[in-house]
Amino acid sequence: MLSMLEWLCAQLMEAEVSGLDLSERKKCANPSCSDYRCGYRSRRLDTRVGTMYLMVPKLRNHGYIPLSPNESVARQR
Repeated sequence: MLSMLEWLCAQLMEAEVSGLDLSERKKCANPSCSDYRCGYRSRRLDTRVGTMYLMVPKLRNHGYIPLSPNESVARQR
């Protein structure tokens, strides 16, 4: 059960970051590109099922808070 929840969280974070306007390359040659990915950071998440260690995508210029309802609402406006 815990591994399924870890997989689901990882897929949701990847989908959320992929929905942002990012360049997949390390250096963005396009001047309209505002940000790009910069690896991952490890974060602990305690749930009723158990403790998960998630690999959260890092962004170079802007912060990313995974699965945050406030960020999603702000982006839709």
